[in-house]
Amino acid sequence: MYRIGICDDDKSVCEELGGMTEEILAEFQEEFVLQTWYSGEDLCAYFDAGNVCDLLFLDIELPGLSGVDAGAFIRDKLENGKTAIVYISWHTGYAMQLFRFQPMDFLIKPLARDEVKRVFRTFL
Repeated sequence: MYRIGICDDDKSVCEELGGMTEEILAEFQEEFVLQTWYSGEDLCAYFDAGNVCDLLFLDIELPGLSGVDAGAFIRDKLENGKTAIVYISWHTGYAMQLFRFQPMDFLIKPLARDEVKRVFRTFL
């Protein structure tokens, strides 16, 4: 069973990506649990408590603690190199800045189902 996480302050993005996740993983006949956060602080508290995700979709632009900072917390402070992080954003200019945090992928909003499916295919 895979643990999939979505962290985005836009609830409609979380709902849309959650729906895509359900459909795509049903196609692949994979079991999963889905966890959603709307802030970087809540995401980091979850990881800091010893919880993990196998795959995390992480928005870059979050109020307060950004997705870049949350990725740094997961990779550097917690030394978690196992969680596959897929950054999501409306802007493409972050790619080089994120390289340091070893993302699995980077998706541009609005999210296209075929791109999300490609991410899952690579992940699985």
